[in-house]
Amino acid sequence: SGLQQQDAQEYLRLLVGELCEDAALGDRVRSCYEGRAENFLEATDDEAERLGERPAKIREEAFLDVSLDVEAEDGTVEGALQRYLEPEILDGENRWASPAGRCAARKG
Repeated sequence: SGLQQQDAQEYLRLLVGELCEDAALGDRVRSCYEGRAENFLEATDDEAERLGERPAKIREEAFLDVSLDVEAEDGTVEGALQRYLEPEILDGENRWASPAGRCAARKG
């Protein structure tokens, strides 16, 4: 393959990805660098009352890094993590097409 220009984050992703594929190192590298996150979609309280149920969808995913916007608002890692963890509200044109029908939802 030819030469590619990468920033530090892209390089780390490639390096860790390649190391994870190595039979001898993969488990050790994953135990150091891989995390797991639970992502969810659930109807808002008002929508659950309207529908008579609270449709929800939960999925666990592996990750190697988290991209944070530290420069926004207060400029701290703690603030960036808090914003990253805040659920997004899906409403209006962006409503969730749940098994119970389209509804406003929290996504996180």
